[in-house]
Amino acid sequence: MDITIKRELVVVYTVGKVASSTISESIKAAGLQCYDVHVMEHSRLLNVMKTHARDNVFPPPHIAQSLLIRRDFFSKYSNVKLISLIRDCPSRNVSCVFQNLPKDEAVSVEEVSEQLLAMHFNPFSPWFRKELLEVTGIDVMATPFDRDAKWQRYSRGRFELLLMRTDLADDEKSQQLENYLGISVPLLHSNVGAKKWYSELYNRFNSSGELSEKWINSAIDNKFMRHFFHDYEREKLRTKYSSFVRV
Repeated sequence: MDITIKRELVVVYTVGKVASSTISESIKAAGLQCYDVHVMEHSRLLNVMKTHARDNVFPPPHIAQSLLIRRDFFSKYSNVKLISLIRDCPSRNVSCVFQNLPKDEAVSVEEVSEQLLAMHFNPFSPWFRKELLEVTGIDVMATPFDRDAKWQRYSRGRFELLLMRTDLADDEKSQQLENYLGISVPLLHSNVGAKKWYSELYNRFNSSGELSEKWINSAIDNKFMRHFFHDYEREKLRTKYSSFVRV
């Protein structure tokens, strides 16, 4: 008789800059061990480590957490409860650019705009395919998403997934986390952009930054956005970002 007791891991596993630290820190504050990672797929994780070794710098904390949990994550003796978050593409990319700005260098609004235009307009679909699907077998694009609820659960084998949009109300996020994890999880906001050193530049970008209409439309009309956001929500985003198109 097999009396093996399976370990259960709780892992926030997402694309970066989707408020994942708020979720992971809130879960830990509620008394449950939780890890916050972005990369688990074997070859991608190795490439990240090789890049940092080449540059003679330590990898970021989320890579250290990936390495820490890797054995248990892939063990047949572990059940894994995943939490992932999604955000509209243009807003996520803006946050990503500002997060990665060098603190000790002066950066202009024009440079911020250039970095945004150079980014891929949709980071989510490649991550879902190369990370989540490759690692867990869960294909979130194969199942219609409840755009009104703004959250959904998926499962495959040892892996369960709670997927939430970042614009889901905080009290609803807390409720879904409680239903999923079995403990009360009040949200403690972490890593808030408005409180960071670049807030003044961020305000200037919002008033005078420039983006192309082509980039905005690509970021709003791609397959990921059509799957997870209503048409009227995408049109609101188009109106918002149209102010960045300078005539």
